Amino acid sequence: LEMAQQIAKLGYWSHDLQNDVLFWSKEVYKIFGVEESNFSFNFSSFAQYVHPDDADEFHLQKEQAIRGERPVYHEHRIITPVGEVKYVIQKGAIIKNEAGETIRAEGTVQDVTESKLAQQALQLNEEQLNLIYNSTAGIIFLLGVENNGESFRFISMNNAGLTTIGVTEEQLFNKPVQEVIPEPSLSLVLSKYKE
Repeated sequence: LEMAQQIAKLGYWSHDLQNDVLFWSKEVYKIFGVEESNFSFNFSSFAQYVHPDDADEFHLQKEQAIRGERPVYHEHRIITPVGEVKYVIQKGAIIKNEAGETIRAEGTVQDVTESKLAQQALQLNEEQLNLIYNSTAGIIFLLGVENNGESFRFISMNNAGLTTIGVTEEQLFNKPVQEVIPEPSLSLVLSKYKE
């Protein structure tokens, strides 16, 4: 089980809400970069690692989950004792006693830093490409191919192209090429795409 947690960067936690006692598996300590001997085993000891910009939302979601208004699910950042910022996802459940009182929260925490940073890099790359695509003075467009290359529909066109032909992207999307581009330009465009 420890090996599976280590590979998945996934740890187990349990919080006794009545006595404010927190339990972490070894992998949670590793994710947070904390030595077990330096941890006080209560919620405030954990809360000090939640990124300040995420803290208010985290505490709000925690209280809503304890009241049963939402599932235990938090995606937030933490700051390790050495100042490293990590992204984690916490999922869990609220446990009640026979009298219906909330007594414990338990769940998992997963380090998703690598995938989050990759997602952010991809988004930045898309934004940069979109900026280039739409700030280029020449007409650039993307066509979808249908019927084994016999017909084409517009998927997108940059701002220069939209301005030149006088349509919006919504008006252009999925429209057959022959409805937008007149001859002889149509034959030239289609011959390039068929190559």
